[in-house]
Amino acid sequence: MKSIGSFLVILFLILSCSSSDSSGGEESMVVIPTVTTNAVSNITINSAISGGNISSNGGGSIIRKGVCWSITENPTIADNRTQEDTLDAIFTSNVESLNPGTTYFLRAYASNSAGVAYGDQMTFTTLQ
Repeated sequence: MKSIGSFLVILFLILSCSSSDSSGGEESMVVIPTVTTNAVSNITINSAISGGNISSNGGGSIIRKGVCWSITENPTIADNRTQEDTLDAIFTSNVESLNPGTTYFLRAYASNSAGVAYGDQMTFTTLQ
């Protein structure tokens, strides 16, 4: 009985340490997406339009995308943001509830299971 138990333990260790990859290649790894920020246009006293272009999903599904903005540089999704629900890689975002005569920093974002990627930062000033 003792030898059967030992055999089962050894068999379990062998099976748990071996890896099987049915594709015969390495597992693909998801990295953050690649996104660019569109120019800001249609600037008014309290709104503007921008968006982005996701050129690579990083090997994973895009979970969220849009633009984020702030009155300080390098805005993140923790700041003001839009979230677009389209499946398109190229998207447009309406930025609203802005203050007149204020300079804002804006950039596109896209996220997948690996994290959040940001496009280049754009600067614009709302009309008075």
